[in-house]
Amino acid sequence: MPKQIAKPAGRPDEVELAVAVFGNQVKHEIVRYLSSRDPAFFGDVAAGTELSRSTLSPHLAELEDLGVVVVDVPRGQRRGRSVRYSVDRERVGQLLQAWLTYAFGNDSLGYFLGGEYLSQQDQQD
Repeated sequence: MPKQIAKPAGRPDEVELAVAVFGNQVKHEIVRYLSSRDPAFFGDVAAGTELSRSTLSPHLAELEDLGVVVVDVPRGQRRGRSVRYSVDRERVGQLLQAWLTYAFGNDSLGYFLGGEYLSQQDQQD
């Protein structure tokens, strides 16, 4: 089993949240599925990700708590109702931006264009 490391001093909470979302294969697949098919019902997400309901449920709840997944019915009003899940793309962008800034430095975001990382030298040419 891989060794767990402690949170490095000074790592922002937003980076911790990004790691929780994008560093977890189950959460990653849920976000990936919803990003192309949202909104979607729970059963559709389970079928589309091939996750069991017992695996999917806590991960969806955590993604909702993190603000990455939005649900069309408030928690206290869901009993007996079908709800639809969707991705909050703005929130996903915020978490990715926080991680990129932490991982590559404060001025790194300008170098990521079209999914390609351009070095500072490339930017100056």
